[in-house]
Order: sequence, then C-alpha cells, then structure tokens
Amino acid sequence: MSKSAYRVLAIFCVVITIFGAIPEVLRITTSDAKDIADERIFLFILGMSITCGILYAASYFWKKGS
Repeated sequence: MSKSAYRVLAIFCVVITIFGAIPEVLRITTSDAKDIADERIFLFILGMSITCGILYAASYFWKKGS
C-alpha cells in the first residue's frame, strides 16, 4: 500500500473514534437504563478497550504512512 493510503486509514480510525466510540462510552456511563445497569462496568471496560485499540491502529497507520 502507498503511504498516503496508510494516512487515510489513520484519519478514518480517528474519525471512528471521535464520532462513534467515545460517544458510545459516554452513553454507557451516563445511561440509567435497567438493561445495562448490571453490566455497566464490563461494558465500560469493553468500550474503552475498543476505543484504545482503534486509537492504537490509527497511531500505527500514521507511523507506517510517514
């Protein structure tokens, strides 16, 4: 792949994080829905893990594109 393609992937990962993963984690932590109340800690850890994984992928792609 070309270096610019890796940069595009990095930007795509950041956009996914900003507009998808972070709002979802905030929704989980501030929700008072009974169906997720028992699993809130697990869902928070899962959401943060996915967010960190996407940010790591963005960092990897950005370095690979440099």
